[in-house]
Amino acid sequence: MVPQVFGFEKRLAVVVPRALRARVFDVGMEYDAGVCTPRRRETVWAIQALSNLICASLKEDPYGVTQRDIPKVLEAFVRYLSVLDALAAELEAQADKALGGPDEREHARKVVEREVGEVQEAVRAGAKAILTEFSEYLGEFRFPTQIAAKLQLLVDFGP
Repeated sequence: MVPQVFGFEKRLAVVVPRALRARVFDVGMEYDAGVCTPRRRETVWAIQALSNLICASLKEDPYGVTQRDIPKVLEAFVRYLSVLDALAAELEAQADKALGGPDEREHARKVVEREVGEVQEAVRAGAKAILTEFSEYLGEFRFPTQIAAKLQLLVDFGP
């Protein structure tokens, strides 16, 4: 299967024997996972910073300005986590189809775990920190049913 290639690459793809096409025009798992999670470290730092600021607001924000945004932030975390879970499943399925034997497949799975898993863990940890810090006030927040169920799962079975 030749990915979409244009110009010279397209003409070359026709000349290359079918058995070699996948190796010549194969897009590496590092590239696929890296494109899906650009600026991974900065994203993790932003998630950690946001969750730490919200947790600190319990003591530092006497007027409760920040607390009004907690439901929105938690909902965004849950939705982002759902997207990341779907992305990780898709990339892991792609990793299972990697050419080159079991070693190459294992390497591809580790790449997916490193690139996407790190962001997933940051989102889970951030949401769980906020939920733990504001546990006695969670009854005052209103969430859609799907979001509330996923937040409950994070509290019950989180990292």
